[in-house]
Amino acid sequence: TLLTKTEDCNLTQVKIDEVLCLVCNIAAKISAHDTMPATALLAHLLDIGSNVLLYVVLLHSLRGAVNSILLHVLRHVCILDHCLPVRHRDTAEEAERTAEYSWG
Repeated sequence: TLLTKTEDCNLTQVKIDEVLCLVCNIAAKISAHDTMPATALLAHLLDIGSNVLLYVVLLHSLRGAVNSILLHVLRHVCILDHCLPVRHRDTAEEAERTAEYSWG
């Protein structure tokens, strides 16, 4: 198009002043590829370490939830199969009957 040709013709008239650029100042600010700043590592370890108590509480509550689900399922299985030794005692009469049965 005619518009882009007129805009591009001005680009050739731009002068760029080139200066001898040394990279010694830039190289001093950049660390080597196999080093890691100690402050970033310490900050990362503190960030992970601050959540340890949260992880412990979360796992403890998760373990309690799994145990309660397993006990609930086991109760349903015990209702179907009366031979299983682990079950909840509903009444005192049932507890006495089980005690008499186990003693003889």
